Amino acid sequence: MTNLDAVEGLDAVTRSLARRTPEQLAALLTRHAEPLARRPAPTELRGLAQALWSYETLHHLVLHLDHPRLQVLATTARISQERAARAAPGPAAPAPGADYQSLMAHRLSFAHLATEPVPPEDVYAALGAASPGTPRAAAETALRRLYDDGLAAPAGDGAIVVPPRAPQLLAAHDLGPFLADAPRPAPDDTAPAATVAPTSPHDESRAAAATLAATADRLLATLATQPAALRKSGGLAVREIKRLAKAAGATEPHTRLLLDLALAADLIALTRSPSGITALPTGAYDDWLGRPPGARLAPLLAAWSGLWDIPTHTPFGETPTALVRGHDRHAPALRHALLVALATVPLGAETPLPPLPLPDPPEQEAGTGTPWDDLLRAADWHRPLAVRHQPMAHDRAAHTLHEAAFLGLVAHGTLTPSAGHSSTTPAPSTSRSPTCSHRSSKKPISRPI
Repeated sequence: MTNLDAVEGLDAVTRSLARRTPEQLAALLTRHAEPLARRPAPTELRGLAQALWSYETLHHLVLHLDHPRLQVLATTARISQERAARAAPGPAAPAPGADYQSLMAHRLSFAHLATEPVPPEDVYAALGAASPGTPRAAAETALRRLYDDGLAAPAGDGAIVVPPRAPQLLAAHDLGPFLADAPRPAPDDTAPAATVAPTSPHDESRAAAATLAATADRLLATLATQPAALRKSGGLAVREIKRLAKAAGATEPHTRLLLDLALAADLIALTRSPSGITALPTGAYDDWLGRPPGARLAPLLAAWSGLWDIPTHTPFGETPTALVRGHDRHAPALRHALLVALATVPLGAETPLPPLPLPDPPEQEAGTGTPWDDLLRAADWHRPLAVRHQPMAHDRAAHTLHEAAFLGLVAHGTLTPSAGHSSTTPAPSTSRSPTCSHRSSKKPISRPI
């Protein structure tokens, strides 16, 4: 059974891909490398179009859309779905107690998919951006970027076609009104006016970088002398983390973070031996030792930007561990959103990080907030599905920024020069593959050992 409109949508995105230069196609594949790597490699443009519009790929890509792109995609998908339902009404809703097959057949019926092309003007009108101005310009730019990323395509008459299953991904999310520009975090007006930070972000960054390099050096040297043994269920036992933390001169959360980063950067590997699986430095560790301190940090910072976990964040009831595969696909987008939001905070604005663990939020009057709330609101604009739409949003964001401070990327509530030169701030639209996690309940890393 086929749906002609859905096939025509794939035809449109295939034609869009065919009009690109080899360099533009290479850039597209680079941006979407992580989700596409989970599928068989396409050998033709039609296969690439199908891969881009598959539910699994879209489930990852929408996490890396900012507010305007997400609004344009969601609005187009909703209008398209409504038109498809009017053009070909779906089957009646299953009766209570219907079997699983009946329920899924109804959910996946063609009338529930976004298969009808939508004129751009209808989308702009639904967003309140019909007239020339800033909102209209932002919506047009967002649509062009969706075309560039292969998440939408122009039909022959200029109408927009989007992935048919986009409504299933986005319909449950309340994105609020269309905002053309990102909110700017407000400075902390409650801080004493005479308070002046004793050090600059640059000084803090240099000090953090020196501490990080020395700590990582001690940690890897300890592993080289005595490899760490993993539990049979996967991950490091608490006693091993305590041993390594003491040797490295770091806290246990920071030790977990460094272990995960070192594994992601291929500085350590998991090796099978008669006594079990152990973690010890790789051959790349020798090359790493020969680099100057600043160059030693580059692979760790790059690994942090794509890590599918927040290693220092251990929700209540979970046992902290390390060297376990991460499954938090929202973490890279959350990092990007927070750092981009902080990039708009001027020096001296002083938006300090909240203490850990986070205290219970105080009761606030309607319309009021704190600089921390303002920061999350700004970050939410950059990656709506990865910030406040996630459980424990405040805790996740706080631990992420404390990790950034430990890595020398954040100080005094603003970005440091290290963030400007690292791969974390201008993050691509997708992240690298997941590497490790601290969750004891998750599956261990499935690497050749």
